[in-house]
Amino acid sequence: MSPETSFNSSSRFDSRYLALFCTLLGGMGQGIVAPQLPELLHGSETLAMDSGLSAVVLYLGIFLASFPFGKASDRGRVHWLLTGGLLAYACTLLAFTLQPDRTALFLIRFFEGVSISAVFVAADYLLGKLSPPDQRGKWLSFYGVALSIGLLLGPLLSLGWHQWISASFAGPLIIVAGLAALSAILSGVSVRVPAAIFGELTQAGRKISLRGNFGPLSAGISYGAMEASLVAVLPVIALQTFHVKPELCLIFVILSAAISSLPWGISSDRFGPEKVVKVLLGVLAIAPLALFVFSRGTGTSTGLQGMPLALLSSLVFGLIAGGLYPVGFSWLLAQVDDSRYGEASGAFTRYYGLGSIIGPGAAGWLTQTQGYSGLLLFLSVLGFFTWGGLQLPGLLLRRRRH
Repeated sequence: MSPETSFNSSSRFDSRYLALFCTLLGGMGQGIVAPQLPELLHGSETLAMDSGLSAVVLYLGIFLASFPFGKASDRGRVHWLLTGGLLAYACTLLAFTLQPDRTALFLIRFFEGVSISAVFVAADYLLGKLSPPDQRGKWLSFYGVALSIGLLLGPLLSLGWHQWISASFAGPLIIVAGLAALSAILSGVSVRVPAAIFGELTQAGRKISLRGNFGPLSAGISYGAMEASLVAVLPVIALQTFHVKPELCLIFVILSAAISSLPWGISSDRFGPEKVVKVLLGVLAIAPLALFVFSRGTGTSTGLQGMPLALLSSLVFGLIAGGLYPVGFSWLLAQVDDSRYGEASGAFTRYYGLGSIIGPGAAGWLTQTQGYSGLLLFLSVLGFFTWGGLQLPGLLLRRRRH
């Protein structure tokens, strides 16, 4: 990053850490709402499918909004994007406290997706744009850590509130909404991006598309499909199969992702994001098959069940999820011009949203018909096909040489 387009150190520090805090708040709200979906949809006869559909609606909002939001970031409107997104997000959290019916719940989830897209795109932009290339993987992994901590604190706050104050989950939502509103004010006051940081928009650049940037964007699709499926379906599996509290499974997934995110980011800076993404997708293809074997047992062994299986599954899923988002996005940033970071952020979030639309629907249907094994099948197929798609160009090139 050239000196004339860099922030001074104090401005960079303030903006990046505010972006991380806003990301944490985005995770907290989702961490409070997700475990409550079985309760909010308690009258449904197809709970797993409806829970998956609620996630589809959320990520449809993200998918539709993220690309124009990315363009807005490139044009110097990142502070307005962050401020407006936080205020809208606070409003959607307050709307959940009204105990909406099924139709209203889906509408709120859609607008939650639009608002959180603004926050995440702005945060991605600030972290990627203001970090030197040799530290980008590390700083983007901080994004993953902040999101994971938020997703962890949300259920913990909800559980603590339920244990010591009230059975209602309205209190935690009001707290997070208030913090989001305060952060919006701080963003509007403190985030001022000098015009020079944006550079000149590159009109002749190649469009960021799945065809031209298959590797990093496929990582975004895979992460979105995996993360949204776990958030939508794992609470149902926790209740119906593992017979444990849904918050417990989500907490272990999130804790595992938070712990693994930084090592994955540092590995990306050292070995290159492409290699790390391929490793993660290979593990995603194989790990669910191993979990299936552990759950079924061999010979005289009855296999893992209940709490041990719930914790092991959550740990494995979190380890994979902790790396796919930051490393995949770091890979995409390495392929684009400096003036298109906002567009890259919007594109990655959009394909992450696309995966998040496809994933919960498929995982919800398979879980409804096959239970825990259906979720494992979905994740394994997802990892296998994406990993295979990344290997295919190299195989074709070697075949041509021979």
